[in-house]
Amino acid sequence: VPFKKAGKTDRPTGTTITFYPDPTIFKETTEFDYKWVVNYLRHQAYLTKGIYVAVYDERTSERAAFYFEGGIQSYVKHLNIGKEVVNESVFYVEKQVEDSMIEVAIQYND
Repeated sequence: VPFKKAGKTDRPTGTTITFYPDPTIFKETTEFDYKWVVNYLRHQAYLTKGIYVAVYDERTSERAAFYFEGGIQSYVKHLNIGKEVVNESVFYVEKQVEDSMIEVAIQYND
């Protein structure tokens, strides 16, 4: 079913997901490692260019947010921080192949 515009809103756009683990399903633990969640969401933001991802830990009030316009290009630059790169610009190719989008980003370093 296609979406139809219903009008203006003063609320922010996007989807908010609140997750509270159910102890009847998560038998081993309902405590999650904040650093693991942050790293996972950072990687998802790199792999899905243009998406904004934020996390808030109610236990500690820690927050993190990620947005990478360049997607995997940004990830390659991040991987090469502190390294001597051979070429300043990241080689990047994006192509639609049938139902799949292919992205390649390469930057050589010493």
